[in-house]
Amino acid sequence: MSKKKKVLIFAHYYAPDVASTGQILKDQAEGMSGQFDITVICVVPSYSGTIESRYKTKKFYFEELNGVKLIRVRVPEFIKTDKISRIKNIVSY
Repeated sequence: MSKKKKVLIFAHYYAPDVASTGQILKDQAEGMSGQFDITVICVVPSYSGTIESRYKTKKFYFEELNGVKLIRVRVPEFIKTDKISRIKNIVSY
Protein backbone atom coordinates (compact mmCIF):
# COMPACT_ATOMS: atom_id res chain seq x y z
CA MET A 1 0.00 0.00 0.00
CA SER A 2 1.48 3.35 -1.02
CA LYS A 3 1.33 6.40 1.19
CA LYS A 4 -0.66 9.39 -0.11
CA LYS A 5 1.30 12.49 -1.08
CA LYS A 6 0.55 15.51 1.07
CA VAL A 7 -0.96 18.76 -0.18
CA LEU A 8 -1.07 21.95 1.88
CA ILE A 9 -3.57 24.63 0.85
CA PHE A 10 -3.37 28.14 2.28
CA ALA A 11 -6.62 30.09 1.88
CA HIS A 12 -8.48 32.77 3.76
CA TYR A 13 -11.95 31.20 3.74
CA TYR A 14 -13.09 27.56 3.87
CA ALA A 15 -16.46 25.95 4.50
CA PRO A 16 -18.69 26.37 6.40
CA ASP A 17 -17.96 30.02 5.61
CA VAL A 18 -20.38 31.24 2.95
CA ALA A 19 -17.71 32.92 0.82
CA SER A 20 -17.88 31.42 -2.67
CA THR A 21 -14.11 30.84 -2.70
CA GLY A 22 -14.41 28.81 0.51
CA GLN A 23 -17.17 26.67 -0.95
CA ILE A 24 -15.29 26.06 -4.22
CA LEU A 25 -12.12 25.19 -2.31
CA LYS A 26 -14.07 22.73 -0.15
CA ASP A 27 -15.33 20.94 -3.27
CA GLN A 28 -11.84 20.79 -4.76
CA ALA A 29 -10.13 19.63 -1.55
CA GLU A 30 -12.71 16.93 -0.91
CA GLY A 31 -12.43 15.81 -4.53
CA MET A 32 -8.65 15.39 -4.19
CA SER A 33 -8.78 13.75 -0.76
CA GLY A 34 -9.00 10.26 -2.28
CA GLN A 35 -5.57 10.65 -3.90
CA PHE A 36 -3.89 13.09 -1.51
CA ASP A 37 -3.64 13.83 2.20
CA ILE A 38 -5.10 17.36 2.20
CA THR A 39 -4.52 19.99 4.90
CA VAL A 40 -6.03 23.48 4.63
CA ILE A 41 -4.82 26.46 6.65
CA CYS A 42 -7.59 29.07 6.87
CA VAL A 43 -9.26 31.51 9.23
CA VAL A 44 -12.06 30.55 11.60
CA PRO A 45 -15.49 31.05 10.00
CA SER A 46 -15.77 34.84 9.82
CA TYR A 47 -16.98 35.93 6.37
CA SER A 48 -19.80 37.97 7.91
CA GLY A 49 -17.36 39.83 10.17
CA THR A 50 -18.50 38.11 13.35
CA ILE A 51 -16.95 35.06 14.97
CA GLU A 52 -18.78 32.37 16.91
CA SER A 53 -17.90 32.25 20.61
CA ARG A 54 -16.48 28.71 20.25
CA TYR A 55 -13.72 30.18 18.04
CA LYS A 56 -12.69 32.94 20.46
CA THR A 57 -10.71 31.01 23.08
CA LYS A 58 -7.64 29.68 21.26
CA LYS A 59 -5.29 30.92 18.53
CA PHE A 60 -5.52 27.69 16.44
CA TYR A 61 -8.24 25.10 15.95
CA PHE A 62 -7.56 21.66 14.48
CA GLU A 63 -10.55 20.10 12.76
CA GLU A 64 -11.43 17.60 10.06
CA LEU A 65 -14.28 18.04 7.61
CA ASN A 66 -15.18 15.28 5.15
CA GLY A 67 -11.66 13.84 5.07
CA VAL A 68 -9.88 17.21 4.85
CA LYS A 69 -7.71 18.35 7.77
CA LEU A 70 -8.18 21.98 8.76
CA ILE A 71 -5.98 24.31 10.75
CA ARG A 72 -8.12 27.33 11.51
CA VAL A 73 -6.49 30.56 12.73
CA ARG A 74 -8.40 32.96 14.97
CA VAL A 75 -8.70 36.47 13.59
CA PRO A 76 -10.37 39.58 15.03
CA GLU A 77 -13.93 40.43 14.14
CA PHE A 78 -14.34 43.19 11.59
CA ILE A 79 -16.83 45.55 10.01
CA LYS A 80 -17.12 44.99 6.25
CA THR A 81 -17.58 48.71 5.50
CA ASP A 82 -14.55 49.76 7.60
CA LYS A 83 -11.31 49.41 5.59
CA ILE A 84 -9.04 49.67 8.65
CA SER A 85 -11.02 46.97 10.41
CA ARG A 86 -10.72 44.67 7.39
CA ILE A 87 -7.00 45.32 7.04
CA LYS A 88 -6.46 44.40 10.70
CA ASN A 89 -8.38 41.17 10.11
CA ILE A 90 -6.34 40.22 7.04
CA VAL A 91 -2.96 41.21 8.50
CA SER A 92 -3.57 39.24 11.70
CA TYR A 93 -3.93 36.09 9.61
